Amino acid sequence: MRVVILDTDQKAVDRGLGVIQKNYARSLQRKSKTKAQVDGYLGSIKGTLDYADFKDCDIVVEAVFENMKIKQEIFGKFDAVCKPGCILASNTSGLNIDTIASATKRPEDVVGCHFFSPANVMKLLENIRGAKSSPRTIATAMAFGVKIKKVTCLVGNCPGFVANRVMGVSGAQKLLHSGVMPQDIDIAAENFGMKVGPNRMHDIVGLDLFGRERVRREEATPDKAIIDAMFVAERFGQKNGKGYYKYGKDSDPRGSPDPETTKIVEQVWKNLGVKPRSLSQEEIVAELYFPVINESFKCLEEGIALRPLDVDVCLIFGYSWPRATGGPMCYANAVGLPAVLKTLEELGVKPAALLQECVDKGWTLDSAAFTERLTHLHSKL
Repeated sequence: MRVVILDTDQKAVDRGLGVIQKNYARSLQRKSKTKAQVDGYLGSIKGTLDYADFKDCDIVVEAVFENMKIKQEIFGKFDAVCKPGCILASNTSGLNIDTIASATKRPEDVVGCHFFSPANVMKLLENIRGAKSSPRTIATAMAFGVKIKKVTCLVGNCPGFVANRVMGVSGAQKLLHSGVMPQDIDIAAENFGMKVGPNRMHDIVGLDLFGRERVRREEATPDKAIIDAMFVAERFGQKNGKGYYKYGKDSDPRGSPDPETTKIVEQVWKNLGVKPRSLSQEEIVAELYFPVINESFKCLEEGIALRPLDVDVCLIFGYSWPRATGGPMCYANAVGLPAVLKTLEELGVKPAALLQECVDKGWTLDSAAFTERLTHLHSKL
């Protein structure tokens, strides 16, 4: 398909096209694509600064950072220049699709298309249905995902959708602020089967993305929040060579522990009155991921995810959750829902009503009674 890429200035356009060219150059080196293929792909991509160049597009995907005002401004421009029936999609990681759609006169054409970072590597595409998204829009977004070879899952509209919402309640920040060092958390997560631990993932995505928005919303508290303290110290992650880990040209690309990070973490602990603590890897995994399982049950209750399998697919392909476990819901089934419930209560996490009901009635996630209950819940939404 032919692609038009727009950015705010020519320098930004050139930088984006340069990244695409470098990615294809790696494909040539690996011999996964031929030069003829790459030349054809690059010849189908056009850079522009003019929204009018979107007039013939069948689908447009906005991908600016998470700022609702800017996204609405862009969708207003889409509305003005895009042809009738063009699908207007937002690559938002958690903002309300209906609020974005309200900036247009055609909310039925608006849908979320949430790609996971880095988008040329991660397989998941979460398509988010808005309250007014038409069946045609949803079907087209799903077909689009299949066409570009993504694992495509339809989810509901709520803060964070499925993958980011459930992983957003992982115990990583709680553990970090309770006296556990970032590298100890990452080691436990990676030994569990995660390709990248939560703090290392923050370094890859960019700590400045979180820090900048927290400052803008006047939520930053660098004396109490480690991620804010890192931002103030200009530790942005891999992009500037220092985050939770330090990075160098000749060092491990995954980074190495940095004494400066330790100082920052220990200072925040001191401010909070927290002392270092030592946990087994099994205990760290339970504190990290049992809250994720609990939030997954809430997504099922609310119809944000339609089936346990949808949650598992979103986390396996969006967060590289260890496939050997089958995903968080399959893992919960294997561990035993009563054991999950007991651990959550010990951690002071209120169990989801659906999880409590499963334990009370002796249901497993693959039981006919559970499937029937889920169908009944969703019929009322």
